[in-house]
Formats: sequence, structure tokens, C-alpha cells
Amino acid sequence: MWPAAILMLSACTPEVVRITPSPSDESAPASPAASVQPFPSGPDLPLVTPIPGVLGSNSGAQVDAIGLAVRRGPGTSFPLVAGYRVDPATSQEVLITEGVRLDAGYYVYIYQGPLVIDGTYWYLVSPERQPGESIEHFWRWDADGDGSNVDHGWVAGRTPDDTYLIPAELPPCTDPGCGTAVPPYAQLYTTGSARTPMFTLGLGVSVLWYAADPAGQGCDMKITVRPNGIVLDSARVAPYGHGDRIWPFDLEENVEGEYWLDIESDCTWSLIAQPIIG
Repeated sequence: MWPAAILMLSACTPEVVRITPSPSDESAPASPAASVQPFPSGPDLPLVTPIPGVLGSNSGAQVDAIGLAVRRGPGTSFPLVAGYRVDPATSQEVLITEGVRLDAGYYVYIYQGPLVIDGTYWYLVSPERQPGESIEHFWRWDADGDGSNVDHGWVAGRTPDDTYLIPAELPPCTDPGCGTAVPPYAQLYTTGSARTPMFTLGLGVSVLWYAADPAGQGCDMKITVRPNGIVLDSARVAPYGHGDRIWPFDLEENVEGEYWLDIESDCTWSLIAQPIIG
């Protein structure tokens, strides 16, 4: 049995308004995984396969452009992120530029994406230590205006006419805390409602998603575990887009089995379901 208490969502932010599940969602029985079988007639939502050759979450990439803007959100209306470096004499963050732009050959790690808006593929990326770069020269991005920490930023990966990001193997990480990425259970991007491929669930799952309304009016996201019908997240997304990471507790019993995620939405979105480690 999957008790509702094990599904703990991350804290609500001003940009996302939680929607309380309907009584029918809360009262849906959760069958033990060992006895759960897929719907005989198949899921109602379409199974969307990512386009071959398109970059996706949890992958390395390299900039193939000069002056690629790093923005606070997925779209050209968002301002550029600020760039900081650490002053080795004081160990303090020093503002280097109000607007980060990346040169050709710069390595980035893709955390989320793509979100397809007006034909442009947007990716949430992080700065990476470049080959031969000392820690004093490592960029830190400020995407939320707090002037500290290492944030992510959004870049345009490709348009109908040009490509700005290409697949690349990131340079080996030698910093403390580096580890090997665990393959995800499922990852998907599309516009509208869809379902992930079926996956075998292990100890637990975290879900990272980001969504935006291509029309700029606001949209909805609802993520449900199938076939037992547990709602992981249900949110109203602000017009300029927002996302969330869901961290349920490890599932204690009857967790192993075949599952998929239904995503009911009128947004353009990207989602990755990952094993919980530790």
C-alpha cells in the first residue's frame, strides 16, 4: 500500500499555486505493486517519444555560438543572469558582468529541457569548470538576484534555423563531491498531455519538472502515478513558467513493479523521474 503520507511535495513557491486533489483522487485505492497490472486496453494518454538527436535532461553539451545569452527564464523576454567570481584574497563573490553570455566551446550541463516555445528549444543549464580553469576563474551565475550561490540559467539550444548547443562529453570532474549520475527512470518533453514509458520502480522516485505556457497566459500541470492513481503534483503554472522538484519519502513496501506517469497539461514541459539515492 502506498500511504498518502509518503508523498511529500517540496515547498510551494509564489509562482505555483497548489490545487487540492479532488475527492475521487484521494479516495482512489492504491493496490500493492505486486498485484498491479497495466490497463488491459492501454493508457488513455499518448506515449510521446523524444525526437532523435535532440538534447535532453541529464546530459552534457557545448556551446556552438558566440555570445549565447544565459537568461533567468525560458524566453527572450527574461533578463540575463549576472556573473560572479570568487576573489581569492577575500573569498567573496565579485560581480563581473550584469549579463552572462557564453562563447563557443563552453561546456554546460543540462538539468532540464527542452521547453519548446515558438519553435525555440530552451534548456536549463549550469556553469561548469572548463578544461584547465582554476576555481578563481569559475563562473557563478545569479539568476534569482540574491547575489550569491551557483544558480542555473536558461539558454536557447536551437531554433528552426540555427543550432546553439551540441552534444558533448563533459570534462572529468575532480572536485570533492563529484559522482556518477544514475540513469533516470523516465524523461520526457512535449506540449500537452502525455505519458512516460513504463519503468520498473525501485526504492523511491523524485520528479523534477518545469513548464511554461507557449501563449503566455498560464497553464496547468498534473502528474499522476499509474496504474494506482496517486497524484504526485497538481499546479497552476504562471504565464512565464515555473517548475518543482517532488521528493517523496522512500517507499516502504510493495514498491517494486511496473509504473508510468500520466502528465495532464496544456503547458509545454519537461520532466525527469529519477531514483532516490541513499
